[in-house]
Amino acid sequence: MGPSPPKRAGPWDLREHLARLAYAGGSCALLLLSGCDTTVFESTYTSIDPAQCSAPDSVIENAFKERDLGVQRCPAPGDWMLLLVSSDANSWIELRRDTVTWSAEESIVYQSPIGNFPGVTRSIPLEWRSGSAGVRALILPIAAQDPKDGISRITRLFVVRLGPNPPCVLARVEIQEQARRIADSDAACPAAQQ
Repeated sequence: MGPSPPKRAGPWDLREHLARLAYAGGSCALLLLSGCDTTVFESTYTSIDPAQCSAPDSVIENAFKERDLGVQRCPAPGDWMLLLVSSDANSWIELRRDTVTWSAEESIVYQSPIGNFPGVTRSIPLEWRSGSAGVRALILPIAAQDPKDGISRITRLFVVRLGPNPPCVLARVEIQEQARRIADSDAACPAAQQ
């Protein structure tokens, strides 16, 4: 049995849709005539809860076992494959689509870790942001032990750009709305990461 399908955000009525269009257009007075970007972004939420994930095919599973890593295939929208990878101390995701494979290990564990033993947290769903061109970003919740006291937890939202090029982390932020603004922006991966 494969992963459960992603869940869409609840439906919204015409007034909310028009309000989103007005927000997307910023201060433009005439949205249709101004040339403003009227793309409305939607969220799809998925979980890395073990009940929602399953073992990947044996080829993938064996490749991770050879490196002493655990792996589960979790739900993802569209043609993305999401793998939850774990070591004894950390966890991260690996995204695959067509010929693209991208691991968040470097970004989560080694490049500016947010604290001790960072990993993807199950307490906050993964948020996939989509526009008219499809899925364009993933808001990935990461938690770690606070190095100041060694007890409390720190949580940050990693904004991952998705598209035709390999994914990359655009930002690490604390607030969901800030993560959504970055995800919905035209920010792109640095050329060195593509």
